Amino acid sequence: MHKRLFFVGLLIVVLSLVAVAEEVITVSVKGEGIQVELAREAAKEFEAIYPCVDVKVIDTPKQAQDTLSLYLQFFEAESSKIDVYHVDCIWPGDWLSSSSISTTTADRIMRRIISNPS
Repeated sequence: MHKRLFFVGLLIVVLSLVAVAEEVITVSVKGEGIQVELAREAAKEFEAIYPCVDVKVIDTPKQAQDTLSLYLQFFEAESSKIDVYHVDCIWPGDWLSSSSISTTTADRIMRRIISNPS
């Protein structure tokens, strides 16, 4: 129960930070377990607080490697399709130490994570 409340609360805080400049926010959530359900619940609560903001929750592939590959494509293309990414805690370190993405892209991603760690 505490974990559920924490997840929902954290997502609402993150959405609040993004909503300052957005009317539609797209959130990616790993498509397994209750995470998508919790994200949709948090989105509804957020939209009740901020009725002029629409939160779209998209679920990503269930396999972490597939999700990572999808994200890397978005990052390299500088896509604006997703505003809030649900990432595995080890991925940023992997991005910096591998050649899976360009150094410029890895630097840009890390600067955003560091400046907004939520």
